[in-house]
Amino acid sequence: MNDASLTAERLVRAFAAATNLVVAGQRIHVAGAGELAGALRSLLRALGGVSSEPDRADYVFLTAGDDRPSQAAAATDGLPFRDGAIVVDASDDGALATALEARGLAELATRPPSRRYRLADGRGLDMLRLDPATLGRDPFTARLDFTRRRAEALEPGSDAAARDADLRLDWARRFMPASSRVAASLAAEGALRGRRFGVSMVLEPKTAVLSLLLAEAGAQVSLYAHSDETDDAVADALRARGFAVHAGSGADADGQLANARAYLAEGHEFLLDDGSHLIRLAAHDGVELLGAAEETTSGLRPLHAMGDALRIPVLAVNDARVKTRFDNRYGTGQSCVFAIADLLDQLGRGFADARVAVVGFGPVGVGVAQHASALGAVVTVCELDPVRALEARYAGYDTAPLEDTVGTAHVVISATGEPQTITAAHLRTAGPGTAFAVAGGVLDEIALGDAQSLGARLESRAWKVDAVLWPGAEHGDRAGDDAASAAASGSGSGSDSPALVLDRGGCINITAAEGNPVQIMDLSFAAQLTAAGMLARCDVREPGVHPLPPSADEVIAAGILGADVGQRSPELAEAEPEFETRPEPTARNRRRSQTEGESQKPAWHPTRFPNA
Repeated sequence: MNDASLTAERLVRAFAAATNLVVAGQRIHVAGAGELAGALRSLLRALGGVSSEPDRADYVFLTAGDDRPSQAAAATDGLPFRDGAIVVDASDDGALATALEARGLAELATRPPSRRYRLADGRGLDMLRLDPATLGRDPFTARLDFTRRRAEALEPGSDAAARDADLRLDWARRFMPASSRVAASLAAEGALRGRRFGVSMVLEPKTAVLSLLLAEAGAQVSLYAHSDETDDAVADALRARGFAVHAGSGADADGQLANARAYLAEGHEFLLDDGSHLIRLAAHDGVELLGAAEETTSGLRPLHAMGDALRIPVLAVNDARVKTRFDNRYGTGQSCVFAIADLLDQLGRGFADARVAVVGFGPVGVGVAQHASALGAVVTVCELDPVRALEARYAGYDTAPLEDTVGTAHVVISATGEPQTITAAHLRTAGPGTAFAVAGGVLDEIALGDAQSLGARLESRAWKVDAVLWPGAEHGDRAGDDAASAAASGSGSGSDSPALVLDRGGCINITAAEGNPVQIMDLSFAAQLTAAGMLARCDVREPGVHPLPPSADEVIAAGILGADVGQRSPELAEAEPEFETRPEPTARNRRRSQTEGESQKPAWHPTRFPNA
């Protein structure tokens, strides 16, 4: 990768970290001439950005060249940008950012490090200054102020932390028009008025906005989140707004279980869940609910497996087209690959020309492979399903078993959502310096516990980067007695290049970044709000997992496009489920006594709560 391409990649990743916004599907204009402008245009196209003229663009990147807006234009409101545009000044001199600052314009509150100006003609403009020279010298440090790590550095409970959280919530809400439209419709209908909802999802700004929208539509809302998925400042911001929040980043396993049970004791009628851990804990504990909605593929699997033990209707929000076709491919794909690239930057490594193994080619794997390829990686897909493996081959990727790939891959990304995808044996036989990361998002997707039980230990090498050291590693061998064979096969390495695990196998876009981009979660949460309305209206009553009607996707998508829902395709019209509205049941949110045999944990036991 040449210098211009590397700088372009770092600029785009810095933009994404600073804004938590998506590239794919957005109108983008790159102003300027020269290698950097060309490299930016190529990369943004590869990531799914839509080339646009400046007056229609959502994002504008300014680089060196004669076609940049002039300082004179900035001085006279002659800037050719639409209201609400985000302008990234990536020029060498930062002239436009300096000119706007010098005008003394009224600044509007916005998420740092952006600065939001109100121009004299009424347009709002966000200016983000990204110095390409600084990113080139020390890319990781230069981005620290743009990431979750910046928020974590603020003193917990301080006024500064509270102010920062408020700004991040306001920023997220600004880019969630679909969710806002559905919530406004529910408020006008009154469907949620007085209904009791629990939200158990990753606790960050987008989830906070979902909770606020539910409350504004009339619902009573409380929240739970796992400790490694909790932004404490956001939790405090919701508490300050009157929400009951059962979450804290410092909770251990017993503390998480206590938080979860206190949350379930709130008396919910409905749960909006992510991973189905709380739905399953409610079933385990005998907490009766009227219904729920589930956000993820990994959460639906155990619900399908529950059979008669699932005694409530659950709406499969994950399977909605506006969720699975966008959240997994574009949201998880961008956020996970960018988070991995940010961490590898600390080690002077990247995706360009790297051999990357993507394990699993479901919707998440498709997105991870696409974004890794866009950053210049040579991708091999490891997929057991022959149809998906063939699909990967037709998408332009090589395919091979993981066992044949792990010894030569520079990066291995698990995108299966299945425990034990990366085994201790994979960690032990990995090539020198192979970095392992998780995009699938379930506990133990990388079997670190098994590796440690076999004598491996973790040693920190950088922020959220650990080396996996096996007995005998100090003598130049990660496999102890197998030193000679490992060296002969090329899989062995000295102690300076053991296998690496990123953020201890946590879902990397959540634990090391801010999760999926805002616009992507807007689509998912619009589907969640649609499900909330269906649950409150009793559109589904039979126990089991149920789809959302295709028409719900169409309304959400048409709203984003600014279009009306037109004539539906015959296939979709025939596929529309018929939901019978039935009399509203009486809430029975009380514990039922355990029956004989329930003391043994079933296969669907909520893995987040091993002590339950």
